[in-house]
Amino acid sequence: MLDRFTFIAERYYKYRWHFMAATALVFLLLTAFMFSGFSASVGVVAAFTGPAITISWGMVLMCFWFEPTRGVLYQSILIKWIPNFGQRALRWYFAAFLAVWFVFGVVIWPIFALISLVYA
Repeated sequence: MLDRFTFIAERYYKYRWHFMAATALVFLLLTAFMFSGFSASVGVVAAFTGPAITISWGMVLMCFWFEPTRGVLYQSILIKWIPNFGQRALRWYFAAFLAVWFVFGVVIWPIFALISLVYA
């Protein structure tokens, strides 16, 4: 899993600011939609914007954390003081966090959003 995250981060590092802008744009669009008066369909929009925010922000985190030459988990001064075993454990912890992040945001979030529409 670490190798996969590192490969993806290395490949998409140059787009990290695009991912950050996409996250902000989707968040602003969701906020604008919530205040627009279409309260009945906010749940449907949230079911789609949740995964969009999750994927774009997850890619930002992946690029900033796992890029091997510029990533925080590889080149940070604080991380370099930790012994190799601790560095590896810390990377695995962040990789597990990102895996849960993606599963929750892409699978669980839309289910909760659509269930909330049924019971609203």
